Amino acid sequence: MMPNLRSLVAKAYRVRQGRAFCSSSASSSAPNPIGDKGKGLNFTPFLDVTSTIAVWSTVGYVLQFGWEMSKILKIKRNSDIDTEKYEIEMERFREQLLRKLRGLSEE
Repeated sequence: MMPNLRSLVAKAYRVRQGRAFCSSSASSSAPNPIGDKGKGLNFTPFLDVTSTIAVWSTVGYVLQFGWEMSKILKIKRNSDIDTEKYEIEMERFREQLLRKLRGLSEE
């Protein structure tokens, strides 16, 4: 006898409900073939917290890196300004030294 769609759906429903397949004329209280799946630990909250911590840690590291880079660039700008001032002062010193040397050589 070929099973019809309604009987297949009914059997699938019984399996889903945890009742075992049995003959059409008798019912039994067989053990649940699915077992206690899904009744164990629920890791979803843990995964949510972990992903949130990972995201905020990454954001924190990126912000810290940006902050440090801005400090480094500020130091570099100040260093460039100091180097320019040093070169100007060094040129003035050389000119004064050359004037003194020329003044000594003319005497």
